[in-house]
Amino acid sequence: MSPEDIKKRVKDILSSAILGEQYPGYPYYSIIWNGNVVGYLWEKVPLNKLEIGNVTYFNGQWHVSLTYKGKIVGYVWVW
Repeated sequence: MSPEDIKKRVKDILSSAILGEQYPGYPYYSIIWNGNVVGYLWEKVPLNKLEIGNVTYFNGQWHVSLTYKGKIVGYVWVW
């Protein structure tokens, strides 16, 4: 998969994902897509306001940073 294909896939995922609630004691919110956790946010930001950042391959998955107002606020992984 090319970086452009991965970013398109992340955009598709975010368009139908939901943001889970923050669990007590955990500093992040889960990004849930099709019933699966596919990423995390460290700040509660509307998913439709996120920008797709850099793509990195790590541990058998593509990790894509998510930014809001120029700041990295989380990531999504794609396989």
